Amino acid sequence: MSSECSSSSSDENEKKVNVQELVPATGWHSDSARASTQNSVTEDDGTISIANRTEDEEGHKLEFDFSTGTYRISSRGVDSSNLGGRVNRRRETVATESESGDFDHPSESQRVVNRVASENWFENSGIGEEAPCCVWCCSTPEDFDDYDSIQNPSNDGEIRVKTGGCCRSIRAKFLKLWIMMFHESSWVLLCTLGILCSVLAWCIDEAVAILLNSKAKLANAAQSSVVSYILWSVFTTILSLSAVLVTKMISPLAAGSGIPQMRSMLAGFAIPGYLSLRTLASKVVGLLLALGSGMVIGKEGPFVHISCIIANQMLRIPIFREIQSSPALRKQTLAAACAVGVSSTFGAPIGGVLFSIEVTSSLYQTSDYWKAFFCVVCGAFAFKELSFFGQSRNNVVSLFTTDFTPLPYKFIEIPLFLILSALCGYISGFFVILHKVVSDIRHDPSSPRYITNVYSFTTLVALITTGANYPLGDFMQFSLHDAIGDLLTNDEITHAPNSPHWDNPTLFINLLLFAAIKFLLSVLAINLPVPCGVFTPVFAVGAALGRFFGELVFLMGGRTVTAGGYALVGAASFTAGATGTVSTAVIVFELTNQLSYMLPVLLSVLIGQAAARQISVSIYESLAETKNLPSFPHVRRQSSYSLPIYKIMKKRTACVPRVVTKAGIEQALLRADNFKLDPYYLFALVDNLQEKHYLGSVSWKRMHMLLQATDIWAEEVEIDMVEHCALDKSTIGINYSTSLNDAINYFDVHKQMSFFVLKQARVIGKLYLTDITALCENGQL
Repeated sequence: MSSECSSSSSDENEKKVNVQELVPATGWHSDSARASTQNSVTEDDGTISIANRTEDEEGHKLEFDFSTGTYRISSRGVDSSNLGGRVNRRRETVATESESGDFDHPSESQRVVNRVASENWFENSGIGEEAPCCVWCCSTPEDFDDYDSIQNPSNDGEIRVKTGGCCRSIRAKFLKLWIMMFHESSWVLLCTLGILCSVLAWCIDEAVAILLNSKAKLANAAQSSVVSYILWSVFTTILSLSAVLVTKMISPLAAGSGIPQMRSMLAGFAIPGYLSLRTLASKVVGLLLALGSGMVIGKEGPFVHISCIIANQMLRIPIFREIQSSPALRKQTLAAACAVGVSSTFGAPIGGVLFSIEVTSSLYQTSDYWKAFFCVVCGAFAFKELSFFGQSRNNVVSLFTTDFTPLPYKFIEIPLFLILSALCGYISGFFVILHKVVSDIRHDPSSPRYITNVYSFTTLVALITTGANYPLGDFMQFSLHDAIGDLLTNDEITHAPNSPHWDNPTLFINLLLFAAIKFLLSVLAINLPVPCGVFTPVFAVGAALGRFFGELVFLMGGRTVTAGGYALVGAASFTAGATGTVSTAVIVFELTNQLSYMLPVLLSVLIGQAAARQISVSIYESLAETKNLPSFPHVRRQSSYSLPIYKIMKKRTACVPRVVTKAGIEQALLRADNFKLDPYYLFALVDNLQEKHYLGSVSWKRMHMLLQATDIWAEEVEIDMVEHCALDKSTIGINYSTSLNDAINYFDVHKQMSFFVLKQARVIGKLYLTDITALCENGQL
């Protein structure tokens, strides 16, 4: 059956549309299944209304109104809203009839019906109650200015569609996709984190530069040198005491470096309040005052802590709640924050990532690399851009200006570099030992009160700092950044950009005094309860020692020797020995923006660290021991790596049988070696005390709660622990022949403090992480 209709147009004559051709071309129902087709045409004020209804033998109905662009599909016994949708769409084009009476573009008049190619496709397409008729064909938000060839889902060939703009639902879908990317991806968080940390670092640098310049202007304004020295000392003492006061009053957790604490937290050990806003405020203000006072401290450790706090607080934003709820994603974000903390300090993105991995991670997944690099690259971009502004960074290319020639050394100098590296390595090991001695004296109750009291000790250190720095000359009064820039200069040090007075009275004496005084002052300053870092002070000390060695070689006849190169090698080896990191070499390359001394620096880093480890641990391990921070042990002996764990396990293990009486539970609690009454101490649940087949674990707390459940014991003499107690099957048991190195990896991955040791599924002992750590610290492993 067919019908025709006509419409009027402003620029065309009346055109007729064959409605009968609309339905058979759809493919919605086959010829064999077709039962009836009804069409109706109405015309009112030039508006065409075409209604087409088709029903097959199975009761599926298709209703379509061409004038409004609406359709409805329904089925017997099924609500039409479940099978199809109703769509309102503006009609863009009316198909015109050619001279032969056919359509110029018949697919245009059929495109709405052709979208519903089959009931199956429609139902599974995910179209809701409101969807566009071209939901499957409008795949991009760009406007179509001409006909586009689209493949029909009913495999009837191409459909040519002309439309003046994109559908609303397509815009909505792209908006939904954008929101989904914004919610589920971490790139927004990492980019924002990198930029925020770099901006904050720049702000602190500028504030510190203002404080140091104010102190210098105040001292220079005095009429006599005595008054100038007094003003200098008072300024340093007041700012130092203010830094201690702010740290203690706001959050004592802000004191120290921050790297050892973050290493423990990334290993799975919790430190309550360490990533709070109070700690952030205390860390930022305390670091600003401590650096502004002129104390011999660095800022890379505090910036690592600051970056982690910012990352942790950003995770509280609702759009990042999925990252916050996942421990793995949260750890990845904090690891990236550690990297950007180092990068924002030195402007060294690659070295920052490697350094953070070395000092904060015992187990690092390489799949997390991209997050750390993406974060530090965003931060490095902000770092470079901000270097154009302010007075703290006068070089936008690199943090320190060097102009070494492409090959500034000869092969015969390599042994000299190795000797210098070994000397700096041993001295850096002594630096760590001296720090530990001072820390023990400070916390010894038998020490004098002016040592144990925080404020008196801070005042003493401030006075020693001013008394040692001020009288010797301006090269001692400048910041460590300016001093390092002078020591690394390629020219004679008397032509240094910051201080030309290094040779007054003699260069060698001044270099030795600089190295020795900064060495001792740094040891004292990092024991103060203020935010402080270690990298910059040890880098300056190493540069002074290297410069002294290079000037000595030059004096002994090496007229072609570049003393600044020896300063660079000395700084790299001393820093690597103190911090225990190889990535120092990469940081040195990025700090100077040159690879001229690549081979000597790489050798010096290895030699310096090897020499330092002969006499001491790294400074970060020493700080962790001083603060009693939990950490994973480091096996030092090669023979201990393959040592089976049954040789170091505790054979006495508290076991509880599955079927037990109340007296049996009490006896198990008494047999346990839980001397600290740890509520999370674990008992091994076994089938019986003779065979001891491992079933799971039960905590000390659960056992006590079970004893207090009087209703259970009133009814039963014996109970089944599996039915009445929460069984923890996540505590795995490891084989007794497992190597020590593998066992440490198990501790790191599973974040547990103990494991049950099994032999043929029977419990034979228990392995504690604290026991392994004690054996490693004592040198037995």
